[in-house]
Amino acid sequence: MVSEASNPQWYLVQARPRQAALAVEHLERQGYCVFHPRLHVEQLRRGRPVVVEQALFPDYLFIRLQAGVDNFGPVRSTRGVAQLVGFGTVPVPFDANLIESLRRHLAAPADGAPDGEGAAATGGTPAPDPGVAALLGLAEPRERIRALMGLVSPPRGRVGGAA
Repeated sequence: MVSEASNPQWYLVQARPRQAALAVEHLERQGYCVFHPRLHVEQLRRGRPVVVEQALFPDYLFIRLQAGVDNFGPVRSTRGVAQLVGFGTVPVPFDANLIESLRRHLAAPADGAPDGEGAAATGGTPAPDPGVAALLGLAEPRERIRALMGLVSPPRGRVGGAA
């Protein structure tokens, strides 16, 4: 559709292992809009509770691109980037509402959130999208990544596999 091609959409980028920050830095230098969701969690370090920031989806980030306008090649060849997630060689856009809900929810202050799991406690902020709530409800990063991959759907209008 023309309207889909003319509007920027969010795509999932898989970074090379432990190079997501490098990928974000280099993509932003190239002028791309990048979202690397992070949350604050409480961990024990040397027997004391410490709040640390960690990636919601380790080694994955989102990038906003406009199909038909933006060249996806430079993204794929950026330092720290392993690939754009999709089916075969076709990157698949993510639901913009889900990404925007996730962005709003993680940007909202977690008033009085216990145990550093403030991403799930909304305080005075509106409740997150059910898909976001489900992702945030998973404790282990691998579980969150698996759930995120479950949200990737095949491109419309393409049946079968022209790989």
